[in-house]
Amino acid sequence: MIEDHMVVIFGSTGDLNKRKIIPALYHLIRNGKLSAHSPIVCIGRRDYTKDQFVQHLELESFIKDAQQEVLSKLVQQLEYVKTDLDDITAGDFKRELDEIRSSYQTPPNTLFY
Repeated sequence: MIEDHMVVIFGSTGDLNKRKIIPALYHLIRNGKLSAHSPIVCIGRRDYTKDQFVQHLELESFIKDAQQEVLSKLVQQLEYVKTDLDDITAGDFKRELDEIRSSYQTPPNTLFY
């Protein structure tokens, strides 16, 4: 059985996320290894909406032969959080993650990258 967990990616507007991390998460979803109750929380300093962030990822450029249904699942699980860690307290950051965790009904299992 696959356990639900939250994936938190720091520096998510960078090239590594676009080219490697997000495509790897796509393949986990496609292969049934990442449940719909596992949000992918992308942390960045750029002032993006979720839609702008998804456009920035250029999903179809970095995921070859992508299935639309799986791409839709991936986009549904993505959450973009604009945060400068120099300007936020640990408590505020935790509250933000807890809100996302609650909306996905995810247990307190978290992978930070």
